[in-house]
Amino acid sequence: ETGAIRDELMETILQIEHIAESRRETQRQSFALLAERIDELSTQLADARRESETDVLTGLGNRKRFEQAVARAMQLSTIGGAPVSLVSMDLDNLKLINDRGGHAAGDAALQTFATCLSKVFLGEADVLCRVGGDEFMALLPHARLTLAERLSHRLVQTVDAIAAGDEPALSVSVGYAEVRRGEDVGAWLARADAALYEAKTSGRGQAIAAA
Repeated sequence: ETGAIRDELMETILQIEHIAESRRETQRQSFALLAERIDELSTQLADARRESETDVLTGLGNRKRFEQAVARAMQLSTIGGAPVSLVSMDLDNLKLINDRGGHAAGDAALQTFATCLSKVFLGEADVLCRVGGDEFMALLPHARLTLAERLSHRLVQTVDAIAAGDEPALSVSVGYAEVRRGEDVGAWLARADAALYEAKTSGRGQAIAAA
């Protein structure tokens, strides 16, 4: 009879819809689990990348982080003409501190200096890195030479104040430079390093602008 056939057809359609809805719910649950796993893996990847770019002792960026940041800053400066300055730093007397107090004293001095950096360079985009044993770099996007000069001298004074009375006393020599139009990364770094060398050889514990 047509009525019985119609009823059976409707029942079959309802069963199909029920099966389809069950599959959709299963898919939604699977997608939710997959999305959660993707979030976990993304977090792990970000953590691993951050660890690979971080100096373990000071918590600052390492050389890898600095090289990536300086290349990126140079690109943005070349494209948009935005100013960017570089501060090259070298700790004075760290070897003496190590020799007299042991590596624990040297490590403490490095950590103290890292704290000084974080107190002086407060720009959200500033990149602070330890690139060698007692060598540090600060990359200052959107900063003119005048700002780099002011911060460099403040850093020298901050370190002197913290180390006052210590023997041997920790101090820092600084060279700073604003990138010039058309200048490549190598030439820019060389000018900052030359200013740092001048600061080291002419008395230490001072900041000098690059020529």
